[in-house]
Amino acid sequence: MKTQTKFAMGMMFSVSAWFGLQAWLTQSAIHASSALAFNTLRFIIAALVLGGICLVTRARFTKRAVRGGAIIGLFFSITIGLESQALAYGAAGRVTFFISLFVAFMPFLAYFVRSEKLYPAAIVGSVIMLLGAQQLLGLQHDGSAGDVYGILCAAASAVTLLLVRRYAGEDWRVSCFVNVTVIAIVSLAGSVMTEQTQFSLQINVLLPAIISALIGSVGCTIMMMWCGRHLSSAVLGVLTFLEAPFSVIWGVILYQDALVPSSLLAYLVIGIGAFLALTAGMLSFNIRLVDRLVPAPVNTLGAD
Repeated sequence: MKTQTKFAMGMMFSVSAWFGLQAWLTQSAIHASSALAFNTLRFIIAALVLGGICLVTRARFTKRAVRGGAIIGLFFSITIGLESQALAYGAAGRVTFFISLFVAFMPFLAYFVRSEKLYPAAIVGSVIMLLGAQQLLGLQHDGSAGDVYGILCAAASAVTLLLVRRYAGEDWRVSCFVNVTVIAIVSLAGSVMTEQTQFSLQINVLLPAIISALIGSVGCTIMMMWCGRHLSSAVLGVLTFLEAPFSVIWGVILYQDALVPSSLLAYLVIGIGAFLALTAGMLSFNIRLVDRLVPAPVNTLGAD
């Protein structure tokens, strides 16, 4: 294994560990203000930092990069908004596992929209994940609106990731700057429309906003862009999924979040399904099952 590959795997492991912790930091700040108000503050900070990077490095704002960043930003703002609402109502560890269901949705969405291969292992893994989610939903001790928001966030994440693939070749500086700027604007508009205008500059809100903006929205984004050049999509997907179990671990260690055995079993089932779905293309028994089932779909996204 190449040294760069090992380093990239270590970096992605660290990124997932951080995002698992960030879910708890974000949740505490959301409870102190509001979901959309906190998002507005966080992404304004990230936009200022990324704008400075674009200015200093003289990034070239091409039409395609700006358009891609704006489109991704629009869908990502929906994803972030749903995630924040989920964290406002449910425990961070539980919420992140529901959000991880994007892994179950992605194979089918990619097949119908981009004509990508749909492997038997991906189908089986997706079904297993949904069964695990059903088991988790059946546990009434912690059930809330956060579960619903988490599942909706998973669906929005799948669409967003599909768009990220489409514009992956553009300058990351421009795409990310436009992306976070759009998220900040949409979050601000949403906070006003839904009367979530509890903007606060108190330390328990401002500090998590600065940390999540600098480390999460800027630092981790740069690291993930670099890692994507040295890791396969399957390995990248598995390491990204680790955010969910890391969130549960951080909750137990730092926030004394009770880990119920029945919930742990549901998490394990979801994890097994995610592994199958993410590594489907690497398994030797796979064939293009969909060729036997349905005719090839039309690529509705097309090429520019």
